[in-house]
Amino acid sequence: MICLSAAAQMMPDSTVQITAYWDKGDKVVYNVTQNVKQVSKDGTEKVLSSASEKDTFEVIDQTDTSYIVRITMDDVVTSSFTEDVDREFSNIIAKEFKLDFRTDEFGELKSFHNLYPECERMKGLIPDVRDAFIKKAGKRLDKEKKERIRAIAQNYCDIVCEPDNLFELTLPTISRLLEFHGCVLDTTKLYTIKETIKNVYGHDFEVDQEEWVDETQSDSTYVVIRTSAQIDNDTLMPYLEKKLMQGLKEATASEEEYQEAWDEWLEAAVSQHLQVVTTQHKLWVIHLPSGWPVQYGEKLVVSLKSDVEEVNTINTYDIIIADIQ
Repeated sequence: MICLSAAAQMMPDSTVQITAYWDKGDKVVYNVTQNVKQVSKDGTEKVLSSASEKDTFEVIDQTDTSYIVRITMDDVVTSSFTEDVDREFSNIIAKEFKLDFRTDEFGELKSFHNLYPECERMKGLIPDVRDAFIKKAGKRLDKEKKERIRAIAQNYCDIVCEPDNLFELTLPTISRLLEFHGCVLDTTKLYTIKETIKNVYGHDFEVDQEEWVDETQSDSTYVVIRTSAQIDNDTLMPYLEKKLMQGLKEATASEEEYQEAWDEWLEAAVSQHLQVVTTQHKLWVIHLPSGWPVQYGEKLVVSLKSDVEEVNTINTYDIIIADIQ
């Protein structure tokens, strides 16, 4: 059951400070979902990938100047697993994972507390869990399924048993939720900062991002923060063309066939006024009296539009509070 105190944190001027008012034993559960889909001009949707999990944040220690918070996972589901037994085993491994991180007294992320010990622990645990699962499953697993279970176990080991990989796995969720902790924001000001939009046509782009407090949605209990960024056509088109060239070279049998396909695409792109634009919007809703984020949303849209067609590739990442104890 979600029960957040509504005790007011008043703002004497036009500023608001995002601060953690946590206690040892606090536990917050978030539903995390990520989906990628393509939407055509006629409204037809095609799901490219989807994933979801339940992440629990528990304050396991605190001092006057810091918090130690443990993150654990459950109910892990990805579209890459089509068999029930694969999903079952994957979730068993995911539930074993426990990573602790340290923040300052404001809730700003400072370091991972047990990154290397956790990698070593999982390195020894995963083979044992794999073997026990295969033994218990018995005749449920034929040779092919056993090989898949071993491959899933190895994939997890490659991620959670290597410090750099484990860091990359968990940092996005933690840093997204705590991005503004420790910040003092002027609710009347529009901020412009540098933001990196990653992996659009295989390239990372540094852009100007606007950030602001949505005064119409904020009050003394909740603050709503929004951001917006864009990559324009002139910046993106060379990278789209490069990506397409690579694809055509792989798909054609000769240089002549490649050149013919490339000339055909280029002529159509020019005559049909092809444009490509990327937009990114983010949202935070933070409960001020406790400092716990209750919602994070991210939407990245790569839009290809011409005189005859329009295709939007939409990547959404949502973190929504499910329970607090």
